[in-house]
This record gives sequence, C-alpha cells and structure tokens, in this order.
Amino acid sequence: MDDQDKARKYRRIRLSLITETRNGEKEIVILTNLPKITVSAKRIAEIYRKRWSIEIMFQELEAHLHLEVNTLGYPKAALFSFCEALVAYNVLAVVKAALRVQHGEETIEKDIWRGI
Repeated sequence: MDDQDKARKYRRIRLSLITETRNGEKEIVILTNLPKITVSAKRIAEIYRKRWSIEIMFQELEAHLHLEVNTLGYPKAALFSFCEALVAYNVLAVVKAALRVQHGEETIEKDIWRGI
C-alpha cells in the first residue's frame, strides 16, 4: 500500500549465483515494480548487473583517489559533481590501463591497488 492506500504490485526475482559475492552469498533477490509483460526477469537481472559496474566505479574513485561525491542541494551542482566524478574515473582508468600494459595485470592488482 502506498501513501494514498493504493495497492502496489511488486515482483521478487531470485538469482542463483555461479560465484559467491564477497560476503559469501549464493543468491541475490531483486524487488521490482516492472510488470512481467513489459520486462523479463532476465532483462531485469542484466540491468541490475550493469548498475553494479557504476557502483564499483564510484567505489574505486573513493578508495584510490579519496574522492566522494557528496549529495548537493542544487540539481545543476549535483550534475556538475557527477560529471567531475566521471572525468576523474576516466583518468583513473587510463592510468590503470597504462600501468597494466607496462607491469602486467597481476602486479598492478596485487602490489599497487591493494596497498592503497
């Protein structure tokens, strides 16, 4: 029920994972209001997976560059900060790629990024 006492319909989609999450979970449950007729469970899972690539991007920005995009009260300021974060991530991706080419993937992941 919503604020106006109108009934809402939701779908629960359960995903069995091949590889456990870092917390050891073997299943993920997604709750959505998208109707079955419009969007399949498989498509919802694909969209959810792409969302995590964005979440990981911000996690890397915060962890490696000690940046955090704080919520701003003005939409234009928030959009500007978001764009700055995207540019910063692109710079970070280029630096990581250059280091991988020069030193190899394993060395970079093990010795450089884990140590920060």
